[in-house]
Amino acid sequence: MNKDNTELLQITKVLNELKINEIGKNVNFCNRKRIIKPFELVMSLITALGDKSVDTVTDLHRYFVKLTETDVQYKPFHNQLSKPEFVELIKELIGVAVNDWQQQVLGTEVELSAFKGIV
Repeated sequence: MNKDNTELLQITKVLNELKINEIGKNVNFCNRKRIIKPFELVMSLITALGDKSVDTVTDLHRYFVKLTETDVQYKPFHNQLSKPEFVELIKELIGVAVNDWQQQVLGTEVELSAFKGIV
């Protein structure tokens, strides 16, 4: 297996649809199925921020609409980003990623619990 496939597997282990949607539900980001699902929102944000310079939330909204092929209006999109639960969703995803990836890089004996205070 080449290096690119290994990195892709590491990323998709953390950032897969079931995991992200499950975390979204656990932190009460979404209690019902809505047009804006946690997985689609997170993936559109990662894509937008990784692809080009984003200056406004409107840019993020345009990216979401384009990638998901939905006609979500700006206000509901903005409302999702404004939720305190959105912050919890992102913190939880970062925590899962850091925990998983640090063990692969540093080994299981290294504990990064102090890092949570920084995040």
